[in-house]
Formats: sequence, C-alpha cells, structure tokens
Amino acid sequence: QSPYRILDTIVVSQGATLTIEPGVDLFFDDGTGITINDATLVADGSALDPIVFQNLNVGGVSGLITFNDNSVDVQFNVNQYSSGSILRHLEVNNGGRVNNVNDRTQGVIQLENAAPYVDHVTINNAHGAAVRVNNLQSTAVKLDNLTINSAYRYGIYVYRSRVMIDSLTIDSLLDIGTSNRAALFAKSTTAS
Repeated sequence: QSPYRILDTIVVSQGATLTIEPGVDLFFDDGTGITINDATLVADGSALDPIVFQNLNVGGVSGLITFNDNSVDVQFNVNQYSSGSILRHLEVNNGGRVNNVNDRTQGVIQLENAAPYVDHVTINNAHGAAVRVNNLQSTAVKLDNLTINSAYRYGIYVYRSRVMIDSLTIDSLLDIGTSNRAALFAKSTTAS
C-alpha cells in the first residue's frame, strides 16, 4: 500500500516494465532514484490521482529519474499514447542532484538519448535542472504541460537533441553566485 519508501536506487532492466499506479506516493531516501535501462517505466497517474515522488531529505540528492539510451521510447497512435515509457500526472518534490556548485545541468528527469512521453508533470524545488535531454537526435522527446516551480539555473537543459514542447510554465530559476539562468538552455539542438 502507498506510500512506499525507497531505500536504494531502483534499476529497471532486461526488458522489464515498472508500472506505478495512479495515486501512489514514493518517498526517496538521500541518493536514491529510478534508473531505466533497456526497459519501460509507466508512471501514468490521473488528474484526480497524481503520482508523487517526494525527496525525504530536502536539499539532498534523491528523486532523480534517469532514462538511459536503451530504455523503451514512447509510441503514439494518431497522436495518442499507445506504449513505451511515460510520465503523466506526476509531481516531483525536492528532487535532482548537483555534483558541484558549478554544475547544475543534471536533471530531476534525465533523458540520455531516450524519449519517454512527459505530460502533466510538475517539478517543485529542483536541485539542478528540472529536465535534461542529452544526445537525442534520432527522434524528438515530447514535453507537454510541464510546470516547473523553482529550479537551479535551468528549467530545461537540452544538448544535441530534438525536443517538442507544448505548454511550459516556469515559476522561478535560482542560482548561487552567478546570473547564468535560462528557462530553456539549448546547445546544438532542434526545438519546436
């Protein structure tokens, strides 16, 4: 029964699918997260029953969701989700990580040449970028109805990737000791 406390990083691999039901609350200990390798994550909440990821150590380094190169990308049928990895109706509180004060590019949601569907996701108090998309050139990641309430330096950090964004709201971007902030930072990237 929800809530669940996550004591170690969850690694999903070898073609497995991790399904998180609507209304489930996951509480992450410091340094933990979810990593998807050669697998699928279906975190498909609803407007009335969103899924919540909560970092138990405010200011810590947990709640990081990483989709690696071999994770299963989303598939659409007539612009509707049909299969593959999805994050929908999800709230992430106090997640992410900062390796050092000068590197705030790591994302709460980290996409390493991976394209899950991200829809109706709210990220609160990201310790680093809220979303990072890295080296995704064969297809585009679709980010719909994304809300970011406070992130350090970058709302969305995109490097050598294709991104489609529909409805992005960013409340505030914070940083310590520098004025380099961007809602969307894109380098060698195609965005639409």
